Amino acid sequence: MNPVEQIAQYATGHWVSQMVFTFVKHNMGDAFQQQAATATQIAERTGVNEDNCFRLLRALAPLGILKQDDDQFSLTELGEFLTTEHPMSLTDKVLLEAGYEHVLLWTHLSDYMVNSTPAPKAIFELDNYFGLFEKRPKHLDVFAKAMGSYCQDEIAMIESMSSLDLSELDTLVDLGGAYGDLLVSLLQRYPNLEGILFDQAAVIDNALPLDRMTKQAGNFFKQVPENQDGYFLKHILHDWDDALCLKILGNIKRVMKPSSRVFIAEFGPVPETDEPHLSKMFDLHMMLTLNGKERTLTQWHELLSSAGFKIKMIHDSFGPLSVIEACSVDLV
Repeated sequence: MNPVEQIAQYATGHWVSQMVFTFVKHNMGDAFQQQAATATQIAERTGVNEDNCFRLLRALAPLGILKQDDDQFSLTELGEFLTTEHPMSLTDKVLLEAGYEHVLLWTHLSDYMVNSTPAPKAIFELDNYFGLFEKRPKHLDVFAKAMGSYCQDEIAMIESMSSLDLSELDTLVDLGGAYGDLLVSLLQRYPNLEGILFDQAAVIDNALPLDRMTKQAGNFFKQVPENQDGYFLKHILHDWDDALCLKILGNIKRVMKPSSRVFIAEFGPVPETDEPHLSKMFDLHMMLTLNGKERTLTQWHELLSSAGFKIKMIHDSFGPLSVIEACSVDLV
């Protein structure tokens, strides 16, 4: 690809994301019913305009999502991920990341570079991203489904970490643990472990009950459960700037045991070289939506040190997620 084509591809990236979004929004992947079909058949099954359908399918074929053979289209292996039946379906993620709210928030990036006003404030007149859930209730459903999809992928990454061992812990609290998917996975893996699911009452009320798991409503900016052997934070600290992260970490440090460990699961650490990594893109997303950030290893050392912690080990996975294991700076 020559430079002109490459830059053109970058500049029209939103075209591609909206093509994929439209394909998923109208359940076109499922409409193939695991066999080749014409645009006429897909249009009839999804209720879209026939000519518009053909033109969209034709444009998606060169992207590797579909294969075109005369007037017949079929899903490729890549395209199968855009069906709801696929065990690793990406449909919920597409509906969130390429949906109206996220696309609109990203249009604020250019202005943010000058004024640093979070996109939810500039676009929707909201203090932060989470205010969208009340203002646009349908977005909450889209967000929750996408987070569930992300969570299953990340649980698989955490389970793949051969160096991560919680067998010495008797108790573990999952701070901001949502519906408890991660905690359930850890309790199943470690039969002697007891867990606390800690989140807002409206969230944990929807979590399924489980033996050895206690639900506790609260706000980690105010207080966290005391005297736990482990504190797990998955995609919590990247939501906040350093000052608010120090508040959360300070609340943990104040009530934990001297031997307690803190487990921080985030994308990264962000490479400090020019190597590609999902964390670099997510860093911009967190910057725009919450004034948060993904952090480099140097930044993690500085943040944790300021809160009285030191990094004990970093557990890598097969994907972009890592778990930083930290302990009190006083622990030998």
